Amino acid sequence: MNMSEFHSTVSRRDFMKGLGLTGVGLGAASLAVPAFHDLDEVSSSTTASWNRPWYVKQIDAPTLEVNWEELKRFDTRDGKAIEPDEAAKLTSEQMARWDEATRANKPGYRMRDRSLSQASWLYAAGPLTYDSFTGPTMNAMFFREFESEKRWATLPKWESTPVENSRTLRAALKHFGAYQVSFLPLDDNMKKLIYSYSLAPDRSLSRPVVFEDVEKAYHSNDKYVIPNKCKWIINYTVLQSNELSKRTVAPIGTASFGKGYSDLAIMEGFTQQFLKGLGYQGVGGSTSTSIPVAFGICSGLGESSRASFLISPEYGATVRQTTNIFTDLPLEPTKPIDAGIFRFCRTCKKCADSCPSNSINKDSEPSWDCVTGKWNNSGIRGFKNNFSSCLKYWYQGDEIGCGICQGSCVYSKTEENAMIHEIVKGTISQTSLFNGFFRNMDDVFGYGMKPDLDAWWNEDRPGNLRRF
Repeated sequence: MNMSEFHSTVSRRDFMKGLGLTGVGLGAASLAVPAFHDLDEVSSSTTASWNRPWYVKQIDAPTLEVNWEELKRFDTRDGKAIEPDEAAKLTSEQMARWDEATRANKPGYRMRDRSLSQASWLYAAGPLTYDSFTGPTMNAMFFREFESEKRWATLPKWESTPVENSRTLRAALKHFGAYQVSFLPLDDNMKKLIYSYSLAPDRSLSRPVVFEDVEKAYHSNDKYVIPNKCKWIINYTVLQSNELSKRTVAPIGTASFGKGYSDLAIMEGFTQQFLKGLGYQGVGGSTSTSIPVAFGICSGLGESSRASFLISPEYGATVRQTTNIFTDLPLEPTKPIDAGIFRFCRTCKKCADSCPSNSINKDSEPSWDCVTGKWNNSGIRGFKNNFSSCLKYWYQGDEIGCGICQGSCVYSKTEENAMIHEIVKGTISQTSLFNGFFRNMDDVFGYGMKPDLDAWWNEDRPGNLRRF
């Protein structure tokens, strides 16, 4: 049934009654649900416009007056506000004042303040030498002269409690672009989630990942070495486009997870540089040394799913997760969560129904057995999927890759101000009675794959969604 066939009028109260949310709390819930006349209106897309506040009006000329006849192109060789030698002298004196304030533990100048500042300039300050395993090194003149590692070694490293360290790191990573941040102890169980061999793009370059009693992480032609002193794991997510994830039947859709992976690479450099500024190290990252989803599940970023990807309660399946950073900065671990998501996956099966290669398991219950191939690991009771047929579809289809399962997920709803989704998720977390109803309503409301591949270009979207 498509939306043109389903044109029934539904009142707010009837809709909430269908959700089983009448009675206590209905008044508050109804305030969160916009009034609508029929389901076509609810599912219609936004207009192709730039929505501005009512008081913003367009005019023919900027409020700053310009004489275009007199204005000429500016020559940067002339009109320097300050000569280079004088700028260097003043900057050196400024750094000395900063150092004095840092040693005095002055708020705004403490090591975490200084580290946040210098790390934020990582990609804007000029060329850098990038090593995803041990972290980037700034090569720009400013940082080479005034913020070098040698000079920073004379300053006191940041030292605080695991609780405060965690709050500091979470605040910094959200500043850099992370949506959610969690932590884990790198104990014997978590070490089992680290690949025995790294997954280098060129499989001939794959090397064993080992732990050694060394001060600093390093890698050689033979191995990747994680210091035993790195006893904590940093996990975080970035948000990829939910709308583009629904269009992965064409190259425009692959832009969703391409941007997500790029954001993770940028976030990795920010994180490693920030840790370095605090006096610690961040190890791992883009070398694909570990299983991101597993760490995300164990640390509470989300729950596992039928399709094996992580589902965040707040952002659904359209999140990308770091390949994990190991650190010697003491952190407070976070715990796994139960929001009813994995139970919902037992009955939903929408991702499996949407999968063009039939690679997603359709069983009603998860299993301990490795039922589809050697890519499945033992010791996990989950839905084992056929990643071989999945990858073959990637390479044989018209597009490069596929994310249809993510885009079709019932939880992948990040529309701004659509609080009805929070009500649905809250109900799922408490009872599975309405799971089938919610799955069917997700279809009726027109969520899932988008037939109009060009519509994305004409939609007015928020630049940033709320972060938790």
